[in-house]
Amino acid sequence: MALDLSFYSLNPSCDYKGIPSLKNLTLASVRLNVSILESLVSGSGRLKKLQLFDCDGLYHLKIHASSLSFLYVQGKFNAINLSKSSNLKVFVVAHPKRDNAFATMISNDLEGLLGLEVLFIHDSFMQSSQLESQSDGCFWENMNCQSGSWLGFLRRVYIILGEIRLEDMELIKFLLLNTKVLDEFFIEIIETSKGMDQAKQLSLENQLHSLPKASSRAKIIFKNSS
Repeated sequence: MALDLSFYSLNPSCDYKGIPSLKNLTLASVRLNVSILESLVSGSGRLKKLQLFDCDGLYHLKIHASSLSFLYVQGKFNAINLSKSSNLKVFVVAHPKRDNAFATMISNDLEGLLGLEVLFIHDSFMQSSQLESQSDGCFWENMNCQSGSWLGFLRRVYIILGEIRLEDMELIKFLLLNTKVLDEFFIEIIETSKGMDQAKQLSLENQLHSLPKASSRAKIIFKNSS
């Protein structure tokens, strides 16, 4: 069973316990609170895929679903708890900030995901100027300090950016050096006001392909959409 809700206010009765047969759940611009989401997710024991797009009221996410294998979260949340979603294989995160607080939050989440195979970091819904104003130059510093065994199964990484900056390159280097079974690393630069000329693109491609990798079969795929 699948359930898709958009532009809706979800307010079930206090004794609501989820949908036992639910396997796929998508909530887009839905108004609900954390306790409602927790009841819906934890009470749906067969839930495999959960997608949350800009839902109002979800600032501290707690997603406890032992059968969950795919999670997509997009929005202005301040914290996310995945400690009881240890079977997650695909994690997609789109967040309006790339700073130390976000890096710490994601690092803590990833520590318990020992079966994670695909990591997708997405910020293409922001303007490049916004990204620059919110960066403090130390993004992913905490990731380097807290790397754990979640890297052991990671096979694919997708990163979509407005542009590649120093802190983004550090993240790319870190993941390439610490993912021993990595098969594919996909990097896409989305359209910006400045664009990217051919010489700069070639230089960036050469730089990316020259980075050391822990996995001999890791393939770096670069796409310039600007």
